[in-house]
Amino acid sequence: MPYSVQEKFKSGLLSSSEEFKRQVTALLEEFRARGPFASHITCAKAFEMIAGIKQQLTQLKEDEATLRRGLAIFKIDLPPSKDIAKVEAVGHLTLTVNCFVPLLGGQFERF
Repeated sequence: MPYSVQEKFKSGLLSSSEEFKRQVTALLEEFRARGPFASHITCAKAFEMIAGIKQQLTQLKEDEATLRRGLAIFKIDLPPSKDIAKVEAVGHLTLTVNCFVPLLGGQFERF
C-alpha cells in the first residue's frame, strides 16, 4: 500500500531529525578535537574560531526549531539538543580562559 502524503512528511521529518542529531554530534566532536583550547592560541584567533562555531550553531538551532514545529504536528517531541548547549558552554568558557586569564599577568603560575 503506498504511503499517504502525511506519512511521507512524517517519515521525512523523522529522518531529518536523525540527520540533525548526527550533525550536532559531529559539530561537538569537531569542536572538541579542533577547538581553541591550547594556551598559545591568541584571543583574536579564539574569537575567530568560536565565531565559526557560533555560525554553525545558529544554523543548527534554526534547523532544530523547524524540525520541532514539524514534528509537533504529529505530537512528536524533539527535546532541545543537549550537545548544542554543551558546545555553547564550552565555547564561552574557552573564550574566558584564553582571553581573560592572561590579563591577570601570570598570577596562576605559582599553582
